[in-house]
Amino acid sequence: MTNNASTIVVEGTIINQLISLDENDNRDKLRTYDRNTNVTALVIGKLLQENIENEYWKKLGYKDFKNFVGEEQFSFTARTAYNYVELWRLFVKWNVEYDRFIKIPYSKILTISAVLNEANVDEWIAKAETLSRTDLEYEVKEVKSVKDKMENRKVPKVYMCAKCGKWKIDAPRSEICEC
Repeated sequence: MTNNASTIVVEGTIINQLISLDENDNRDKLRTYDRNTNVTALVIGKLLQENIENEYWKKLGYKDFKNFVGEEQFSFTARTAYNYVELWRLFVKWNVEYDRFIKIPYSKILTISAVLNEANVDEWIAKAETLSRTDLEYEVKEVKSVKDKMENRKVPKVYMCAKCGKWKIDAPRSEICEC
């Protein structure tokens, strides 16, 4: 492999000119390689999922999947391997169009995975396509916060008052709507 300021040569083939023609060319190259990174993450996720499902790691003599990833000296950690697998699972589960899916940075896909369900896939994919990573994380945090509050609330007791015969709700006053 040779490397100089203008080209990278691998096994005798020029991969790409590193010097951009202008800011737009530079941005376009970055977008292309970023999209390729998303494709690679998805493909690696599929292969790792296959490895896990078929226990190829065990057939290769490793004590567990994490050990396999670490000892094979891949360019990713076990945590990243599990993220790639999750990316693949989300792609399969939510059946998002391939070209649309790979245009979204996989870190954004993993961010929205905590709030995705059948009813809101298109909404969250659209948000991942348009919002900045920071804004997307904020929106996910907001939804998760409301969801967590709902899940951690006790169901109020509702019963008929023995004195007046009207319905009585046994819940903290702060949680009863007064509108």
